[in-house]
Amino acid sequence: DHRDLHSFPTRRSSDLTGSISVVTEDNPITVNTTGVAAMGSGDVTLISGGDGHDIDIDAGISSTSGGIEITAIGAIDQDADISSNEGFVDVTAQGGSIAMLVTRSTTSTSGNIRYQASGDITTGTINSTAGGNITVIAAGDIGQQNNLSAVGGDIYVEATAGSIAMTAGTSSTISGSSIRYAAGTSASIALLDGSTG
Repeated sequence: DHRDLHSFPTRRSSDLTGSISVVTEDNPITVNTTGVAAMGSGDVTLISGGDGHDIDIDAGISSTSGGIEITAIGAIDQDADISSNEGFVDVTAQGGSIAMLVTRSTTSTSGNIRYQASGDITTGTINSTAGGNITVIAAGDIGQQNNLSAVGGDIYVEATAGSIAMTAGTSSTISGSSIRYAAGTSASIALLDGSTG
């Protein structure tokens, strides 16, 4: 039994400022068709319960100024953009990996962005544009396929027991704070830019 979000009438709060929450006890979740959008200060919460149950993001997830929490007991496959103007974005795979398509992005204007997985993580573009921090932590390997940028915030990337590999031509950029990469085995870093301008 696979739970598709397009069947939920509350997936979009276009005329309200309420939050959107979908929590399954023992089902995976797929976000498709028109995606999920919370207006105003409403939060978006997606949690797939049950061992090995994944979350597939095939359409956009957004909140105007609320936070976005996506937690899978299994893995997470992100093939669409995630954005919050002011809130945090927290993406966690408790029992698997996070695979983000190289052409997709996760952005927040001033909120923190965190990706954490018990397996591997591959990232696309991650941007925090006004003081938020970016954190990427994997128990396995991390593949940075596109740019990370934190304006006025920090970037912290850690592969606890694995390696870090940045695709050639990608970069991690901050203005005025710090960048830290830590790998359990090896790290191949393309470009770190800690300019204060």
